Amino acid sequence: MDDETPVTAYRVQYGDLAVFAVTPPEEFVGRFPSMPPKRAKQEELDASVRRENPNFFAPTDPPPRGTRAVGEFERVDAVYMAFDVATEKFTGEMLRAVLPITPVIVTLTGEVSPQYFGDFVRATGVAGPDIRLLELLHDNFWTRDFGPVSVELPDGRAAFIDFSYPQTRVLDDGMPSALALALGVPVFRVPVRLEGGVFMSNGQGLCVTTTTLAVANPELPFEVLTRTMEEVLGCRQLVFLESPREEATGHVDMFAKFTSRDTILVGSFDPVQSPEDAAHMDRNARLLSTIRIGLGRKLRVVRIPMPAPEGSVYRSYTNSLLVNGTALVPTYDRDQSEEAEALDAYRRALPDDWRVITVNASDAIVLGGAVHCAALELRLTGRTR
Repeated sequence: MDDETPVTAYRVQYGDLAVFAVTPPEEFVGRFPSMPPKRAKQEELDASVRRENPNFFAPTDPPPRGTRAVGEFERVDAVYMAFDVATEKFTGEMLRAVLPITPVIVTLTGEVSPQYFGDFVRATGVAGPDIRLLELLHDNFWTRDFGPVSVELPDGRAAFIDFSYPQTRVLDDGMPSALALALGVPVFRVPVRLEGGVFMSNGQGLCVTTTTLAVANPELPFEVLTRTMEEVLGCRQLVFLESPREEATGHVDMFAKFTSRDTILVGSFDPVQSPEDAAHMDRNARLLSTIRIGLGRKLRVVRIPMPAPEGSVYRSYTNSLLVNGTALVPTYDRDQSEEAEALDAYRRALPDDWRVITVNASDAIVLGGAVHCAALELRLTGRTR
């Protein structure tokens, strides 16, 4: 990337909130995603479930002003994962990696019984008191996307933000409030469609997302959408990035990662193998490099290699989990040529006292995600310990 190339970006100020985008919002705001007839019918059925269960779906008052999203690199009390038979090998790898670091809270997809899961953890060798099973059945194992966003209230207490889950899986949509009830954490339900992988924060008001957030909320004026992010997550700067061209989720965690309050990893494609994706990532990196954080310092951008995609499969190294001083970085059986360089990027981007370990995510990535998508760090003010 030529750091001297001019940045073509959009910026608008809404009160105390500065909004940045690689492309003007009119190019992505108000685009209605197509909805097949089968999905439209399911949406009708899900809407009736939501109406009948307001304690899990009805919007609440917003959190108090001064609430902030917690940075993933900050200390957490537990990691939340879901167990599904189809991905049990990968889940076993994840449990072995996470449990030595922090307790794990587990829920089960609808086809799994508690007895089956108990047999699985014993056979895998990870059974013990640091696994807490909550018998809350749901549909999917991508906890990052349907789970709550951990925030810190102005008085220091932990709380959850429960966004609307923009998929036709109503049980998943109800999980953040169900978790909050089970764990004794305050919850605030917000009528904005957001999957967790589309958002990240440096914990001090710098929030990064993609144009997918606006596309998922076509009925909301752009100012209303962005001011809501300011109100409930404490965003003072909100940056909209471009996703890789064929990557199906449109999530920022597939190509970027905050490793500290002032450092972010951004993917880098080979411009010969993937010219359009390389251009997208270079524009993202250039925009981020202009963002100023405390005392006027510029955000530090560290580039990390992205293997060439195979169709819609993007083997992302940024789809990692940061837990209490350890980075769990996905690796893959295929295309290992850039693995060493990716791990070195983490070592350069993380604080010196962090360690880097790997988790084989080959089985998960073909489904559209990796380590970050399948696990969610939770701030509980120590209630699970």
